[in-house]
Amino acid sequence: MPNKRLTMRKIREVLRLSRQGLSSRQIGRICGISHNTVRNHLDRLDRIVLGWPLTDGLTEADLERRLFPPPPEPGPKVRKRGVPDWVNIHQEPGRKTTSNDDQQADDHTRLLFPVPACRAGAAGT
Repeated sequence: MPNKRLTMRKIREVLRLSRQGLSSRQIGRICGISHNTVRNHLDRLDRIVLGWPLTDGLTEADLERRLFPPPPEPGPKVRKRGVPDWVNIHQEPGRKTTSNDDQQADDHTRLLFPVPACRAGAAGT
């Protein structure tokens, strides 16, 4: 579950303190938030290129909209593979194959019931 967003007041405080040259750890201690949260918000602020002091015409709603834009609309789901032709697959003639399990069962049987050496030649013919 994502954490709650910082208030705009706290985000403005983070921006102000960072422009004064404080580290993210120092800002985190002052604001009572983790330095990773400070770093994440400073990265967002750097992406939208905001300086300090903020322009007077920038409202909190505008700032929030620029910092946290809505997620993009999901596009149509595209299947990367086609749907198999199940009717044709079921009509195919069966193939005789030996699965790995069958092979292991045969090996196990040979270990339990070995063919005597005198019959080994006869068993192969």
